[in-house]
Amino acid sequence: MGEVRSKSDMEDVHFYRKRYELEIRLLRESGISQKNKELIEKFCNDCFAQGITAGRVQKYA
Repeated sequence: MGEVRSKSDMEDVHFYRKRYELEIRLLRESGISQKNKELIEKFCNDCFAQGITAGRVQKYA
């Protein structure tokens, strides 16, 4: 039988984490107000703290 792996053990085959990090870097360099940048990053961090995956956070943000 195949090995059962948890979500944390699985590879990120869709590169969601890498794409998320790229989007955050682009956000920081954008013309959006500093306050809004901080709010967006805080929202994303709160999502991760709740266990939401990088792919889902990308869709929300």
